[in-house]
Amino acid sequence: MTSFTSFARWLIPLLRKGLYNDLSTEDLHAIDDSETSKFLTDNMEKLWQEEALRPEPRYARALMRYFGGSCFKAGLSAAIAECILRIAQPVLLGQLLRHLGGVQGYEEVWKGWAFGTGIILCSLLYLFTFYYHSFSVRNIGMKMRIASCGLIYRKSLRLSKSALANTTVGEMVNLLSNDVNRFDTSLVFCNFLWIAPLQLSLVLGLLYHMFGLSGMTGVAFLIILIPLQCYMGNVFSRLRQRTAQHTDERVRIMNEIVNAIKVVKMFAWEPPFMTLVSDARKKEIGVIRRSNFLKAVNEALFFSSAKLAICLTVITYVLTGSLVTAEKEFFIQEEIAVHGNHVSENVLLISGERFEDEQSGVAIRELRAQWCTGTRTTLDDITATVMAGELLVVVGPVGAGKSSLLHCLLGELPALHGRVRVSGKIAYAAQEPWLFSDSIRKNILFGKEYVPVKYAEIIKVCGLDADLKQLADGDLTFVGERGTTLSGGQKARISLARALYQDGDVVLLDDPLSAVDAAVGKQLFDLCIRGYLRRKAVILVTHQLQYISAAHNILVLLEVRRSPPAAVHQRRPQHPRAARGETEPTSCSTSAPPTTSSCCSRTNELHGQTHQGAINGHNIFNQTTKGLEVDVPFTSFTFAQVYGALVCIVLILSLGRTVLFFMMCCVSSRRLHDNMFQAVMRAPMRYFDTQPIGHVLNCFTKDMGQIDDLMPMCLWDFLTISLNTVGIIAMIGFVFPYMFIPTAVFVVVLILLRRLYLHTARDIRRLEAITRSPVFSHLSTSLDGLTTIRAFRTQRSFIRGFDHLQDLHTSSYSMITATTQWYGFSLDGLSAFFVACVIITCIAEQGHRSGDIGLAIYCALMLTNTLQWGVRQSAEVENQMISVERVLALSELQPEASLISDEGESRNANIKPGWPTSGQIDFRNVSLRYEENQPMVLKNISFTISSGEKIGIVGRTGAGKSSLISCLLRLTEPAGQINIDGVDIGKLGLHTLRKNISIIPQDPVLFNGSLRMNLDPFDEYSDDQLWNALNEVQLKEGVQASPDGLDQTVEEGGSNLSVGQRQLVCLARAILSHNRILLIDEATANVDSKADELIQRTIREKFKQCTVLTVAHRLQTIMDSTRVMVISAGKIHELDAPHSLLQDRASLFSRLVRQADDATAERLHNIAREAYKKRNILTPPF
Repeated sequence: MTSFTSFARWLIPLLRKGLYNDLSTEDLHAIDDSETSKFLTDNMEKLWQEEALRPEPRYARALMRYFGGSCFKAGLSAAIAECILRIAQPVLLGQLLRHLGGVQGYEEVWKGWAFGTGIILCSLLYLFTFYYHSFSVRNIGMKMRIASCGLIYRKSLRLSKSALANTTVGEMVNLLSNDVNRFDTSLVFCNFLWIAPLQLSLVLGLLYHMFGLSGMTGVAFLIILIPLQCYMGNVFSRLRQRTAQHTDERVRIMNEIVNAIKVVKMFAWEPPFMTLVSDARKKEIGVIRRSNFLKAVNEALFFSSAKLAICLTVITYVLTGSLVTAEKEFFIQEEIAVHGNHVSENVLLISGERFEDEQSGVAIRELRAQWCTGTRTTLDDITATVMAGELLVVVGPVGAGKSSLLHCLLGELPALHGRVRVSGKIAYAAQEPWLFSDSIRKNILFGKEYVPVKYAEIIKVCGLDADLKQLADGDLTFVGERGTTLSGGQKARISLARALYQDGDVVLLDDPLSAVDAAVGKQLFDLCIRGYLRRKAVILVTHQLQYISAAHNILVLLEVRRSPPAAVHQRRPQHPRAARGETEPTSCSTSAPPTTSSCCSRTNELHGQTHQGAINGHNIFNQTTKGLEVDVPFTSFTFAQVYGALVCIVLILSLGRTVLFFMMCCVSSRRLHDNMFQAVMRAPMRYFDTQPIGHVLNCFTKDMGQIDDLMPMCLWDFLTISLNTVGIIAMIGFVFPYMFIPTAVFVVVLILLRRLYLHTARDIRRLEAITRSPVFSHLSTSLDGLTTIRAFRTQRSFIRGFDHLQDLHTSSYSMITATTQWYGFSLDGLSAFFVACVIITCIAEQGHRSGDIGLAIYCALMLTNTLQWGVRQSAEVENQMISVERVLALSELQPEASLISDEGESRNANIKPGWPTSGQIDFRNVSLRYEENQPMVLKNISFTISSGEKIGIVGRTGAGKSSLISCLLRLTEPAGQINIDGVDIGKLGLHTLRKNISIIPQDPVLFNGSLRMNLDPFDEYSDDQLWNALNEVQLKEGVQASPDGLDQTVEEGGSNLSVGQRQLVCLARAILSHNRILLIDEATANVDSKADELIQRTIREKFKQCTVLTVAHRLQTIMDSTRVMVISAGKIHELDAPHSLLQDRASLFSRLVRQADDATAERLHNIAREAYKKRNILTPPF
């Protein structure tokens, strides 16, 4: 779509189809090559790279170099429309009235037709020039947004770990969803920055010619308002920046909540997080309320400023003894209405460039590295060499820098000293497996070609063949975002399979064996690491020391203690601002300078066209007086007083109605957000497992942004114009009753045109929303898996994916632009035809006073402008309601069970204060399936756990171990009955249940905020209790070393802590809760043996009297359990004391132990035997 008329060949058939059928993505048209994301981003990137070499690079300058010429060319047509055609209309109207009034001998009929024809031609030519400009600049604005989004995404793939720590996914999503979208709207007003002064000069000259110095009175008043408007524009800009800061904060919190919703629900933490979002929203809505108040004042002033200017001009002219004629009155009405203020300010974001330095060799020499300047050294004096065919095992305690070493090899962590050389292609398996929304096969192939033989071998050596057989669709099973539908072990092995399939020369494995049980771990080590990867250079980070004997070299890392090992306290700026050099370490000082939260300065956009035809007491008084007595001099001082009083009343009423309306919109917006947020927080866990995160975040960013900002103005325009239209029609009917007939026909045609437009526009808006969400999801997913993406050098593949998603969105968005411009063009064309009919009728009919004729033509012009704009805005309101529909749809999500169920508790007479007091758990015929059409993951299981028992739960990955935990916490409602201390938990409120069960989850999740908040979000415990809990997990020393102590900052997701440290914080939470039941879901999978021993010792001491259920892959963690539960395919196959099960060599548990090496198996037997002797009791029958 490169020209104004090229869309007609496909738009008309599309509108016809949309009138009778629903549109789908198949109806999206193919965009031109010049509009593709790759084309625009490539060109913009070259210009930005040149700009970045300047001492002070500015993104605005690069944009102007690319798009400035096209924008100026379009601006020339706007200059012709506004400075020639728009100004000529009132001049010709005045001449027509002079002719019809017989003034100065204008009696020739042909002159009347000539002036009338001139007005009609001006209307038609204005139509073409105006819409050429409007269509062109909107298309250019769209291209600016596409290029900027592409640059932001490419930049995000190049951000170093230290730079990435200074921003959040929520901020990046908000940047793409709100800030960059300003290009689409702001550019429309850009050319008027230079057109407005030119237009003003011409208007001043004409006014001086007609009214002399009196004509300057009204203009002087308008000029005096310019500083006020500039001041209000600056205030709007500051308020928008403050609003964007609070919006970024709210979106950041929402992003954390949605990504960690499972943890929030398990810990019953909905209230504190709802308070966080509520506080952020209150701050945001407070600024929006102030902004809306200023909008209301600005709208009232803008509405009344032209009236006040005309009033001052006419009164001054009359009081000097001059005569006001219809010609002069209509001239000043039109000319001052022409002069508007076009205010818009483009705001730009800064991007930067990073160049990767390809180096050769595989060696690490005297490496020293740290994540942020001013913090402790992460790696110090590391030297190692790994050649093809060698295995280097990296071991060390939690926080020693094992994962940091791999990040250094990947280029994520900058080296301060020493040398790192890597030759060949890198393959990488992350410690926290990252999967994206697609099939299991696509996650393994990761853009590579499917080779069946190779693929089957990798599936086998990674132990995935049995798991895939259990899935209905096998490896074509769709994986939810972040792999939420899979177990931790399955995700780890899929991540490992991806690394193998990439066929890298250097393979980096970050503790992939911790997430699987001993049998699967041994299979992975033998078949995969020692077998399939035997010819590769492999670096394996692990806490499982039984495998180090097979290594060629062992690298032992110890924690560097040159500076306190506490978590670094960082204050994150609101947006990434660096133009280049993002691979350099960033300062992490605690007093970072304040930065603006938004890369976009936003100023108020004035809707001049809305108010040009507004009818009020001022117009009625003036025009009725002129129609009755045109040539009577207006010299009465009383008339001047009445005239001025009417204008003042208009100003007061206008101010009152606008303030009241915008305040009502603010209240409605707040309620919509609050209802949606409450519904999302109460949604069942399955909703988040099946819905893309981008869809939820889009409602809290894009849709709420539309409701907060754009919707009120569109609705205001529609309501105001509707009332004004009634007044104008009444005025026309009062002067010329027969004009009701063409007016009625005109209104009917407009309504039919609106119907044709709306049916299609509604579908296109929905398609635009559908194609927009994947763009945000792709960005969010890419940032989550950034390390993996860069490790496999698949940035180009992901950039192509982003470009493809942008092109789909461009297709739908350009259709919105095309249909909107076509609709406006059609309405204005119809309006011009209506004006022509009125002018022809007025000239052809004889005997009417010139004042009456002028009033009819003036009102016809105003009516057509008002009606077409009103119909357009009514359509826009209906389109904007799509955002309201999406918000309401989320607000109506089916909630999970009640949080506090008084009725349920009252039915259970056994509930006492402090429940549960013993911790007895009883499962009765419990079954669980996640979807109606999916197989059961737990199949009619029954068992009883006595008070204080320690139960170990083992089984293959995907056997149903974690599902058992979900049943206990009712994350998914099971069939059957579960009793705790004789109370049916299905009748309890969810918070009553979850608050009384402690859990150490499989994925240790921390939230952005203080360490205190992560330990005690309800402020229930004293500082002494918090310090004691940290001391129990041996974190007290490190936390005390931080200047902020318990108030030190934890970054989003706990990214400034190691996985082991995060797990210890989760253990400290459990210690604080003092509950009688503790659930441990593979909590020690990602920690070293020392940390594991610490956790196990702490659990034995602190939870001695508690009932403990431990899901584990490390068998040594559950060998001293009271009993072991062996689950396979959703059923309990064995439940007995570990020692008893080991006596039966045919038992599944015994076979599981024998799969370990002989020394490990012997040690496990000894642990079970000693624990059994210590209890000195026979295993009770169950």
